[in-house]
Amino acid sequence: MNAFTGKRNSGQRPKKRRFNGNQHSKCNSVGNVSQESSPVSSNPGISSTPEPVRISASRRKLDLKSSSVPFTSTFKGNIIFDKALLFSFLENNLRCKVCTVRVSISDKRGAGLSSLMSIYCNSCNIQLSTRNSKLLGPKTEINRWITYAMRSVGQGLESMKTFCGIMDLNPPASQNSYEQICRRVNAASKNVANESMKKAADEEVAAVDSTDITVGVDGTWKTRVHTSQIGDCTVIGADTGKVIDVEVLSKACIGCSRWKGPRLGSAFKKWHTRHSQVCTKNHIGSSGKMEGDGMVKLFQRSESERGLRYLKYIGDGDSSTFFVNLGMSCIWWKCTSFKSRMCWTCSKTNGLSSPKIIKKYGSKKLYDNKKISGKGRLTDNIIYQLSVFYGNVIRKHSNSVKDMRNAVWAIYFHTRSTDNEPLHSFCPAGETSWCKYNQAVSKRTAETFRHKNSLPPAVMDAIKRIFNS
Repeated sequence: MNAFTGKRNSGQRPKKRRFNGNQHSKCNSVGNVSQESSPVSSNPGISSTPEPVRISASRRKLDLKSSSVPFTSTFKGNIIFDKALLFSFLENNLRCKVCTVRVSISDKRGAGLSSLMSIYCNSCNIQLSTRNSKLLGPKTEINRWITYAMRSVGQGLESMKTFCGIMDLNPPASQNSYEQICRRVNAASKNVANESMKKAADEEVAAVDSTDITVGVDGTWKTRVHTSQIGDCTVIGADTGKVIDVEVLSKACIGCSRWKGPRLGSAFKKWHTRHSQVCTKNHIGSSGKMEGDGMVKLFQRSESERGLRYLKYIGDGDSSTFFVNLGMSCIWWKCTSFKSRMCWTCSKTNGLSSPKIIKKYGSKKLYDNKKISGKGRLTDNIIYQLSVFYGNVIRKHSNSVKDMRNAVWAIYFHTRSTDNEPLHSFCPAGETSWCKYNQAVSKRTAETFRHKNSLPPAVMDAIKRIFNS
């Protein structure tokens, strides 16, 4: 009985509801109505537009697409889950959309961390499957992701196996698959790096409005001593501070060491022809010679690959090892005024480093009867700060020796200044100065200014020769 029809008379039966058919079989979508359920009135005064039919929640659930269709959700990122928890939750809450019977879920391991999850209905014999990662061609993306992640933190396949074992994940890819993925990652990384460096070269040209530029050059090795098997050389734009080109040199190749037989005969020739395409050995000679050879390669290809000429370079003392080679190798160098500027970029060659200073003075006492190091004196943190300031000054004033000299002495006297003896004549003046004392002078508050972190005169006299060099 309808509660809104009022009280029913005694002995009167409620009106029997008439069956009008299943609404799900009489319409296919919202707004589509069969003529049987919505007849058009013959009265011309009445609109012939059918009324839209409301779709129930059950109908919308039945219209859901199969899980074989790729997801178009806005959810991004990855997550690690416990299969027992997730699959149990899904089996207890999912129903077959045809027979509404509970479904069963299983997974099948693929290659590496790839797996295939299947949803199966025993009543209808319907099975739907999906992967735990997107496909990149015939293979899944998850194996490349974990390989790239481990390589980014400096680890390889064995560390990946340990990680997967501790996390109770499937074993990673095999050795052959891992090497294949590494080659693909390496090729993709090279392409991205090349595009980034070409963009940096264009920015450098726009900054100086010329293709003849000044660059900072330096080389480094994988290990500290000059017996490293791997080294690299870098060219950095002086105005933008961005890397323009890089050359990596290697004296060894792991693939070459795998050949155990004699290096003669047809078998070796076949192997060498195949291996030469992926061999990483590109340097013959000592490790110390890597910097010179690498810089020559960078300068030789500057015009062909970057459209630039490095007419001036800023480098440290080691740069002299390839200065002569550049004159013999670069054709455009012979007809231009190639210049070099010595720059103690990392403050290594000027002695402003903790090992050198400590080694020289050790436990000796200065004229104030105290050691050079200790609390309130020369510590590793202060040495690091001074070396950073020194390098910044050299790079910022590379076009003027006079400005560079004044800026270097500004660091020295600023660090030596005290409340009784303020020495800030070399520091820039004005409210925008990095020197807080000169800021206080411009604001007329110098009387209340207090110096902090100043070094004693004995310590400053001991390191004065470094700034005077």
